[in-house]
Amino acid sequence: MLATLIKQLSGQQALLPDILRDLYEQKKKINIRPSLAEISKALAVVTASYSRIFIIVDALDEPADDSRRMLLSKIFDLQRNCKASLFATSRFITEIEDRFKGSIVKEIRAASEDIQRYLAWQVCGGTPGTAKERLRYNHWGRGRDVRNTYSCAIPILMLTWVQVYRFCSHNFT
Repeated sequence: MLATLIKQLSGQQALLPDILRDLYEQKKKINIRPSLAEISKALAVVTASYSRIFIIVDALDEPADDSRRMLLSKIFDLQRNCKASLFATSRFITEIEDRFKGSIVKEIRAASEDIQRYLAWQVCGGTPGTAKERLRYNHWGRGRDVRNTYSCAIPILMLTWVQVYRFCSHNFT
């Protein structure tokens, strides 16, 4: 993830910083990836040329614990050293909440209508309300609209339910 950040930041510059060019040439010869220390040093050089950086991290809860700790450590270092602003999304995990103590936190939950609209779009591949959509929904739930059934489920599981429904609708119709 840090290498991707370097790529995005350096791509905005007129010239590639020497440290990146040298690191690339050095690693290309032996066909290995840079170490965390090398990536961190390159990131520090690249970010130094910016007066302000905005970093957006979606699904911060998804990386493995060790990777997440390292990522958070490096991002908070950037925040201290080069005026980086951070926006992150995550499920509620104590470790992440602890790291963001004192930060502005906004809880966001999907509304039932949003989930129903998303399910209609993903499952049926069309706009809500079509005859084809109603048939697909009603064949599986004995007349119940599957959107109502699943919009009551935990929103985080939304994609899993869409995959389950797609599997069932393709294999049992």
